[in-house]
Amino acid sequence: MLELVVRNLYVDTQFATRETPLSTRMAYVEHKLGSDDVALLAHMPLSRYLGDPEAFKQETRRLYGELSRFTHPTHEQLAQQLDEADRGIYVGFETAAELESFTDLLRRTYDILLVFVFEALGPTSTGDVYTQALDDWAEWPFHATTYTPEVSRTFDYKVERQRGKTQ
Repeated sequence: MLELVVRNLYVDTQFATRETPLSTRMAYVEHKLGSDDVALLAHMPLSRYLGDPEAFKQETRRLYGELSRFTHPTHEQLAQQLDEADRGIYVGFETAAELESFTDLLRRTYDILLVFVFEALGPTSTGDVYTQALDDWAEWPFHATTYTPEVSRTFDYKVERQRGKTQ
């Protein structure tokens, strides 16, 4: 998911007009982009919502590396899995600590993905999503993550939020 979002947002920022046909964008993806999608972050302007876009990009790169352990296991990881299988510990029978660790990884991934989605939506639509839906959803788990609340704070000036403070 992270690779796809980075790649697609990069292409959208390179062709930031609605007049660019999908075929042109697809050809660009096929012929101009390399295989290291996370390297595209260096060329993406992500200053719309974030106080420190470089820290966000660095965290995205770090997360990409962590996620790669699942999709491209190293020799050491495969050897460990074989050793565990010899001891009767199989994939699909993870411990509670392993599941908790993976859940944290997913939460961090979704937090970063949401920032990219909001970047693609633009400030008008993102502001509407927050003030018309997410502000009223107290249980939304991303109110308490690292980056999504930073996006939210950029809309504190909105009339809907100002009304809520005075009521």
